[in-house]
Amino acid sequence: MLFAGFLVAGFTAAALAPPDTMFGRFALTPWDKLSHFLAFLCLAVVIGLTAPRNWLYRVCLALAVYGLALEYLQTGSGRTASLVDAGANLLGILAGAVPLRLLRPERRRSKRYKTS
Repeated sequence: MLFAGFLVAGFTAAALAPPDTMFGRFALTPWDKLSHFLAFLCLAVVIGLTAPRNWLYRVCLALAVYGLALEYLQTGSGRTASLVDAGANLLGILAGAVPLRLLRPERRRSKRYKTS
């Protein structure tokens, strides 16, 4: 989980970098949308693997809120918020979460063995 914290801190710093810095200038390139997608795919996989199985939906919701918050906060750093960036964030979350959901299904308890 510590690694996930470092990823979040790094992605936050890069997303909120002023436009005259290296990361700020990168946001003006065509690769910007791909970087949003890959960043949130990595976050979804890393956090999804470390969280309990039944928390995957909560992880996705938290990452979606985090992505939208970053887009909103970018307006304070001299950059502009973009719905296309937010869409790339959401697609990255889905691309990371769907395989996790398929590979790590929740265990369902059988009613036959239920103790009362």
